Amino acid sequence: MKLQAPGKASKWFVYQKIVIVFILLLLPLISMNIWLNYKGMSVTKESLLNSATAGASFYSKQLDKEMYFIRNLQLQLLNDKDLQKLSFRGSMLEDYGEVELIDQVRDRLATLMVSSEYIVNAGVYVKDIGKTISTTTGVTNTPNKEMELISSMMTVMPKPSFYRSGDRIFLIETENNGGMWSPIQAAGGFKRNRQAVSGIRSITRE
Repeated sequence: MKLQAPGKASKWFVYQKIVIVFILLLLPLISMNIWLNYKGMSVTKESLLNSATAGASFYSKQLDKEMYFIRNLQLQLLNDKDLQKLSFRGSMLEDYGEVELIDQVRDRLATLMVSSEYIVNAGVYVKDIGKTISTTTGVTNTPNKEMELISSMMTVMPKPSFYRSGDRIFLIETENNGGMWSPIQAAGGFKRNRQAVSGIRSITRE
């Protein structure tokens, strides 16, 4: 049996001690690095979620302001003097007088249309003259498909803030005890934007 020289055993022992000390020194650094990475990921995730929440809140307020703006335009339309004349005196007007008032209402609807990018169609139904006036279908005698669609949606109770028919969204208001209806169709993007805001909010709550 070959014996190992004392000097070699001593060097090997020193080498082992150096390796062990080196590992012991590295362990805290490795642990700290892992902890910092984990903490950094948590902070980043929290920052992203906070940013998304703030963005969703801001965008939601903008959409609510836009809906409020459109609703005010709609109420102003229902109180328009020419539309009120059609509603109260329509059946007593001569043909020329009726046509003149209808043209004034159509101009008002066209102005309302360009007031918001979320409006794709604006119209009114005037019971006293038996017509709907719309920016897309023009002047149409009733009953017609447009009137029937609006009528079917108005049966929903309690009255919602907006009505849905498939992918279409409507804001509907009435005046003069139902003698006038004002349906305004909102753009599909309005619905998608509200859904996107709701989606971001649901994610941030998880």
